[in-house]
Amino acid sequence: MQVKIQRIDGERTSRVVTFEQSDEKGRVIGARVQLWICEEREYTGESEWGWAYGDSSELGSYFVMMGNATRNGKDYGASGPRRMFRTEAEREAAIAEYLKGARARARKHRSR
Repeated sequence: MQVKIQRIDGERTSRVVTFEQSDEKGRVIGARVQLWICEEREYTGESEWGWAYGDSSELGSYFVMMGNATRNGKDYGASGPRRMFRTEAEREAAIAEYLKGARARARKHRSR
């Protein structure tokens, strides 16, 4: 396994979506998707900004997303896994699929 370093290129941004539904405590249910672009390169052991880890992804640039449920616009529970894509279009399709699932889960938890 290759040890790599991942560096975020530019700013992290977020998209917050409200599903117009409330849970049993009256909190508005929604989701937040964090977005960023990263560069993965081989870790040389020298002092570099980023974090080192090993996995099976290839070196290069990636479009990254990570989803999180929200209540009243604030993160609720653990974040979902970081997902990396080679193209922005692939990431946008994954975001649409994530929000579709998040909306379905929100319907199960809405107030009665």
